[in-house]
Amino acid sequence: MGEIYNYLVELEVGEYVLQLAVEHIALPDMVEKLVAAAMSTTGYSASHLMQMW
Repeated sequence: MGEIYNYLVELEVGEYVLQLAVEHIALPDMVEKLVAAAMSTTGYSASHLMQMW
């Protein structure tokens, strides 16, 4: 499975990759809520959090 994931990451064209397991469901506002929650609890900006991930 790791080889497949690595291959797919090589194909990506965006700046970030969010890994989900098959049992996860990505709702339309999931990333927005994830970043907002991380910003409110850490005090970091969104761009800093993305660099940390």
